[in-house]
Amino acid sequence: MGGDALERLREDRHQIEELLHTFASRYGKPVRERVEARRLATLIFTLLRVHERLETELLQPALAAEHGAASALLHVTEQRAATMALAERLEALSPHEPTFADGMVQLARQAQDWFDIDEQEVFALAQQSTVDLGALDERIAVRQEEMLSARAD
Repeated sequence: MGGDALERLREDRHQIEELLHTFASRYGKPVRERVEARRLATLIFTLLRVHERLETELLQPALAAEHGAASALLHVTEQRAATMALAERLEALSPHEPTFADGMVQLARQAQDWFDIDEQEVFALAQQSTVDLGALDERIAVRQEEMLSARAD
């Protein structure tokens, strides 16, 4: 039997937050250790992308089926899109570019805003819903493994 989908997503978010903090404390401005900085940034971008897809492919449709276009879902969609757009712009930059370190700080803030909306609005909606969070967790675990395995190949 699986766990709770919200706990799995919280754990993912915590891992991303820790990596963003590590990046900021280790590389700061300017980024000198380009190869290591790129590796860590790439891991952050990958985990953000996987988390985003888990929410958009599985969590959000399950909640929308019950609650329609709830304001919480619209609100998180906007913040998530802004965060992912910034991540994509940063991914195209080299870590030694002057705007990269500041961009990573901004990404950490935007990701935190997204995660706060999740916690305060979306997860609250999920907890009030009839969505089977255990069954959803099992689907999320399978999809997460698929995405992470595909990226490792």
